[in-house]
Amino acid sequence: MRTQTYLLDTDLDCPRSISVIPITLKRRSVHFSQAFCVIILLFLWSPNLKGQQRNDSLLATFRSISDDSIRVDSMLKIGFKLSFSEPILGMWLSERAEAEPWSQSRPRIRMRGLNLRGVCYYNMNINDLALRNFMEMLHIADSTGSEIGQASAWNNIGNIEEKKGWNEAALNSYRNARSRFLKVGKLDNASVAWSNIANTYLHLDQPERAIAVCDSALKAIEDPEDLRSYGAIYGILGEAYGNLNDFEKSIQYYDLAIEMAIQIEDDYSHGLQLIARATARRAKNDLVGAQEDAQKSIAINRAVGGMEPVIAGYLELAAIAKAQGNADQALLWMEMSKSLSDSMQTQASESALANYQALYEVNQKDAQIELLSKDKEIQDANLLNVWYLFGLVSVVLLAMLVIVVVLIRNNTARRRINQELQGKNEQILAQHEKISQQNSVLTDQNEQLNNLNHEMT
Repeated sequence: MRTQTYLLDTDLDCPRSISVIPITLKRRSVHFSQAFCVIILLFLWSPNLKGQQRNDSLLATFRSISDDSIRVDSMLKIGFKLSFSEPILGMWLSERAEAEPWSQSRPRIRMRGLNLRGVCYYNMNINDLALRNFMEMLHIADSTGSEIGQASAWNNIGNIEEKKGWNEAALNSYRNARSRFLKVGKLDNASVAWSNIANTYLHLDQPERAIAVCDSALKAIEDPEDLRSYGAIYGILGEAYGNLNDFEKSIQYYDLAIEMAIQIEDDYSHGLQLIARATARRAKNDLVGAQEDAQKSIAINRAVGGMEPVIAGYLELAAIAKAQGNADQALLWMEMSKSLSDSMQTQASESALANYQALYEVNQKDAQIELLSKDKEIQDANLLNVWYLFGLVSVVLLAMLVIVVVLIRNNTARRRINQELQGKNEQILAQHEKISQQNSVLTDQNEQLNNLNHEMT
């Protein structure tokens, strides 16, 4: 049984990411904790809230967080947690987070939203859309120079390529992720890329190279408490040594992987590693131990809902029964495996149909919201145009009023000046008449003097 790679969630060097809030932003961490508790309570105590009603309740809860960065970060973090069980809700949260006004000018939020949607599509087995989101995330990371964004995008692209069977392309993507994680000092994340590379080498039937890469991955883990990473690498080493027919070492590493899974209470990984160890024990002819591991694995995976590992468990029990010479029991296990496989395929088809239907409904609703938003923008623009026209007319009327007032004042002043000039002109004429009369008198007197003078001579 092949081990599984896992998608990497990252805060993209967010200085206010949830992982550092308890250290640097204690007051805000309280706000987030309160909001997180309320959101969890909505899921636990409101089973009847479905669809848009639940989304509205969630959105109202997030709106109660006053700090913009904490609110958006909470949406993305919780969306990632829900992306495995409710991928449609995870996508909805990513879109709401990106729609926040605070997010509009922040490429990091856009990258995290694309990362979350890609993970949701991946979990819904819609790999082409997942790849498209991760590629767009990589484009933004390249344009902004975000090394951690580039590394995360490459790691997730590698997951899609590996899932599609493009193992060589996946190796290149994982190597790109690893080199960038190392460049920014994210050694734990680099160990994830290393383990993914090792897992891909197993797909290519190159166990020696897988073992060498696992050794590097183990050295890169900085946190000795990171049992999940240790467990993943130990599981790969167990399979690699099994492929080399060194079943003693294979079982030893599976023992370590199982121990890690038990300590972190990861039942799903526990069940997977038990099946893998059962296969190694059967190859070593420890049929009793192999049967015990397979039965434990089936019980654990039934409890956690992992149907694929249960099918693998039935197949392993069939192989063990065949090795024991019990053909009837082997046939019974094979029939149980086939029955469960058929049922699972039916459920997978129904689940895929439900996912596509839910995705269609989400897209339809988003399209309606976008259409309403555009209608509102058009109405706002029309209203703005009306106000603009009203303002323009008002300015023109005011200008005309000013011109009329100025003309009236100028006309009044001109009439007053004309009246003054006319009065002065009449005064001048009167004085001129008076002077003419005086001149006439003087002329008469002058003639009289001349006559008198003539008479005296």
